[in-house]
Amino acid sequence: MPSGTTERLGAAEFAPNAKFLDEALTLLDGGGAVDVATRREALGAFASLPAPGARPGRGWKHDYDKLSYDELRWVAGRVTLPAPPRRTAPAAAKSNVEVDRPALATENAGGLYHIGGAYVDLPSGVDPRVTLLPLDGQTARTHAGILNGAHTLIVDWRRDRFAALATAFQNCGVLVHIPAGVTIDAPIQLVFSSAPDAEAVFPHIVVVAEAGARATVIERHIGDGDSLVCGIVEVRAAEGAQLDYVAVQQAGETARVFFSRGARVERDAAVRWHLAELGATLARSVIGADLGEPGARSETSAL
Repeated sequence: MPSGTTERLGAAEFAPNAKFLDEALTLLDGGGAVDVATRREALGAFASLPAPGARPGRGWKHDYDKLSYDELRWVAGRVTLPAPPRRTAPAAAKSNVEVDRPALATENAGGLYHIGGAYVDLPSGVDPRVTLLPLDGQTARTHAGILNGAHTLIVDWRRDRFAALATAFQNCGVLVHIPAGVTIDAPIQLVFSSAPDAEAVFPHIVVVAEAGARATVIERHIGDGDSLVCGIVEVRAAEGAQLDYVAVQQAGETARVFFSRGARVERDAAVRWHLAELGATLARSVIGADLGEPGARSETSAL
């Protein structure tokens, strides 16, 4: 660890069952960003819902029912570092030439960084008009008014097995709030880096763009670990808001990355999804949008 590092972490060996959930709740000291009742209901949904997708056959080789959760470490908490972590560019790593650069090198209006399930507290600047916070129990209490109508309500975890798993064991995440009428020119960047150990990482990202707001959010997954990343993104775009949401997944070749992303788009607002799944041995991405009012629009481009 670099000089000046401090840690406030809770960690345990992960298992998707009620016994481990009780242990996780103790480590989260009260449930974290998702209340206890919702976590228990979500675990029940995970246990009862069928595995997604077709059964293995000629065109599909993977059986989600046989997904292994062995030897995964579940971590929640905070690490304080004196400077942004640095990473080796994947292409350079293959040629044994180390390229040292900050993980938050992209010009941005502010960013948050996670290593596995741990939020990294860094000395960094954030556009003062933007609320950008780790989605933990404290944020859930102090910003309940902003989260209301979005958090655990846009993505229907009662109907998707992995969304239910992400809700039950959520251990990290981000709240992004752009006030009404505010235009943010530089992107807001959220980085999730694999930990050296195989971790079970369950991020929950909530983006609220108020009326007439305009912004771009970039969600990045980097690193070479063989973790399981199972997360949820919920976006609420109020009347006339314009949001571009970019997800770039460059996880290690043995990682498994599952995400459910959804948007509630109000009158004359637009949410544009731009997804690049470039890593992992198995990647599953589900996207939905609620276009309940005139002029509401959603677009998706994916690689």
